[in-house]
Amino acid sequence: MRTTLVAAVLVLAACSPVLAAAPRGPATAEPAPIRSDGGTATGAVSVGTAEAVGTVNLSPKTKPIEVRRQQVMQILRLIQPNQQNLRVAEAALAAAGKENLPVLQELKDHPDRLVGDDELATNTYATTEGVEFTDTRPHEARAKDLIALRLKVVETAINQFTQGFDPQMAIEKWAGGKAAAGAQPLKDDNLTKLFPDYTFHSLVFRMYPVAMMPPEPYKQHNIFAIDRKGSVEDLTSKEELEGWFRKHLGAVKDEATAKTVVRAWMACTQQLVTDGMFRFTLAEDSLAVEKADGGHKASGRLDVAPGGGNRGTISVTLTFDAESKLGPVSQEVNLKAGMRPICQSTKLLDPDPIVRRMAEDCLMIMGTDAFPYMVDQRAKSSPELQQAIDRIMQKILDRE
Repeated sequence: MRTTLVAAVLVLAACSPVLAAAPRGPATAEPAPIRSDGGTATGAVSVGTAEAVGTVNLSPKTKPIEVRRQQVMQILRLIQPNQQNLRVAEAALAAAGKENLPVLQELKDHPDRLVGDDELATNTYATTEGVEFTDTRPHEARAKDLIALRLKVVETAINQFTQGFDPQMAIEKWAGGKAAAGAQPLKDDNLTKLFPDYTFHSLVFRMYPVAMMPPEPYKQHNIFAIDRKGSVEDLTSKEELEGWFRKHLGAVKDEATAKTVVRAWMACTQQLVTDGMFRFTLAEDSLAVEKADGGHKASGRLDVAPGGGNRGTISVTLTFDAESKLGPVSQEVNLKAGMRPICQSTKLLDPDPIVRRMAEDCLMIMGTDAFPYMVDQRAKSSPELQQAIDRIMQKILDRE
């Protein structure tokens, strides 16, 4: 039986802490060796129960750097819309060695090279369970999702080779081995500029339809600040974030730096108040800096992006004293949640046509934000209800 799904849904399934953790556990790998005489290089890798074997065909005239490009891409092609072997690919890249760092950096700088045109020639895939699905979106949309997955693995490998650790593994070590599936890099140029010795990741546990109780020591909202040695600090509230900024922030002596601090703060604070279904945009015209008490006072505002009935703002004012150090931070959070997943997916086959229509309308209003919930419900549903959920998900994507 053919079921229609979309790659974007599977991307969410791989990345969400609520849906499924990527396979963890011992990783072994036999990378394809660099050869100068041409021929075929074969490598195998396994993580837990996942296994993969790849082959790279070589020519005697192939330059070493090109061989490495082929090897790296062979590994990254393990990550497909239907089989996202992120941990397998991470293990294989680690085993392939630091010599591939120039290629990995090249791919990070040019992420469009992470997906080949030949991979987009087909839009029909089969999962490991034998379910066939079709992604009807344009090439650009499908490539974007696949690039995001592979780029995450590339960045993990770069961190391992340049910093000596995997950020996600560092978080899990800090947590006593508790999985951190769903921890996402918190990428912000302002954070990087202010705190060059740290990388940041965020982890927000889903709150709908039933709030997930995070295992200790995680909290509902987490921002992980990881230094160059792999030491992890977990920031879970406005007060903890303020204390961390105050401890690590350098002197703020001018208006431009003050605005950078506001932007960096906004990148973090939204992770500590969202329920996972808000989207925020920084109101650039709200950024303001004025002199006060021998120092500066800087302010800004995040606006909730419209959609699904969501609305609201986050406003913040940061003060810097006469010694250019961070003083008190005031913040006002005014968020109004719109439509949220409750039990809509389970009502798509309700005997009452009015109930069915209401359930479908609610899911259409929430759009792609409801996909993690729908994928989770689909896994628990009968084949008939799975088809109904698939239909709505496809309808949402066709609309967007």
